[in-house]
Amino acid sequence: MKHVNSEIIPSLSLDLGKEETSEATAQHWLIKLGYALKEACKGMYFNGHDQDDVVKYCAKFLTSFLGYERLYYTYSDMELELIPPVIWPGEKLHVPIFHDESIFHSNDLQ
Repeated sequence: MKHVNSEIIPSLSLDLGKEETSEATAQHWLIKLGYALKEACKGMYFNGHDQDDVVKYCAKFLTSFLGYERLYYTYSDMELELIPPVIWPGEKLHVPIFHDESIFHSNDLQ
C-alpha cells in the first residue's frame, strides 16, 4: 500500500491530503479495472503462455523456425540415420538447441 500512496497516486496528480488509500479500496478498484485476485504459491512462476499475444507470437515463431528446417541435420524415421542438409553457397548450417524452461533444485520437496 505504501507504493500506491507514495508513488501511484502522486504520479496521477491526485492529492488526497492526509488521507491514504486502504488495501480494501485498492483491491476494489483493481477488480473494477479487470484484474483478478489470485494466490500464487511460493516458487511458482506464471508466464501467461496461453494469452492471445503469446499464442500469436509462438505461431509466427514456429512458422519462421520451420523455414530453416532444411538447413539442419535430420534423422530418418525408422533407422534414425543422420541425413545431412543441402546447403547452398552463402547459407550456413543451423544447429537448433532446445531447452526445457523448468528449473528444479535438489531438496525442493522438503
